[in-house]
Amino acid sequence: MSNMLRRTALKAIGAGTAGLAGLASSNGVAADNHVAQIQAIHAVPDAPAVDIYADDELVAEDVAFKDITSLTLPSGATSFSVTPTGSGPGAAVASWDLTFEGGESYTLVVLGELSEGTVEIKQFSDETSVGGRFSGSSALARVVHAVPDEEDVDITVTVSTANTDREADVPNRVRSDLLSLIDLFKGTAGGYIPQFVRNRVQTPGLFQFLADVPEILVRLTLFNGVEYASASDYLKVPSGPYTFQLRRETEDAIPADDPFLFGDPLTLLPGETYTVVAVGYGYTGDEPVDEPVDVVVASS
Repeated sequence: MSNMLRRTALKAIGAGTAGLAGLASSNGVAADNHVAQIQAIHAVPDAPAVDIYADDELVAEDVAFKDITSLTLPSGATSFSVTPTGSGPGAAVASWDLTFEGGESYTLVVLGELSEGTVEIKQFSDETSVGGRFSGSSALARVVHAVPDEEDVDITVTVSTANTDREADVPNRVRSDLLSLIDLFKGTAGGYIPQFVRNRVQTPGLFQFLADVPEILVRLTLFNGVEYASASDYLKVPSGPYTFQLRRETEDAIPADDPFLFGDPLTLLPGETYTVVAVGYGYTGDEPVDEPVDVVVASS
């Protein structure tokens, strides 16, 4: 496609994104092999709202920190740039040459720190189908580490088993629930079950102790050693609510006094694929803005 034709296509797409909704299938995969589906996420905590340009054509404007914007762009090589809103393409704080395959889906994460001059654009290819065993009751999830003042991190979640409607066999029922929970994660999440859980399910005294507990919470490590500005592999997990936590390699939650780092549980729906982007600062007292660690979730 010539530059003139490509610019014309970008103008048409930027002006009529709503009219192109029919190009995308229900699960987010581009139905037209000449275009790509893109979700762009503003993950620069100390940057104002931004405009996004593709080949010097405005394709998204006034995108605030933690916002997600959806784009439909022609396949091929594209020069992306990000500018403070209203400043024009000549005031780019980050520029990147990216290539998109037609019929594919991507997540773009604008990350780094404006004050440090480290803003960059990262491109990640999306999975759009769970597939395989347990696909009807599972979701795919991955994590992008975009917290600029943190090094490698682990991502943990809490999962629960409700101990309700118990009769005389309460301890055995609790044991059964926990074993079922563990078996489910072994089958779908590759066996990421903490050793302390595996040890204690063999201890009858634990289940007597938990007989009157209405709910048991178990912490599971889903992603180990995720590097800054990178994405983990996708992981198949049972659908349902999750409370994601970001942890340093010292096993401390970030921040240490807030164990449920990302607030209310996130519900992962069966058959859906998710990109969970950790954003903000781990040490808010020493940073240019007060933006504590948070999460942005994009589904494909």
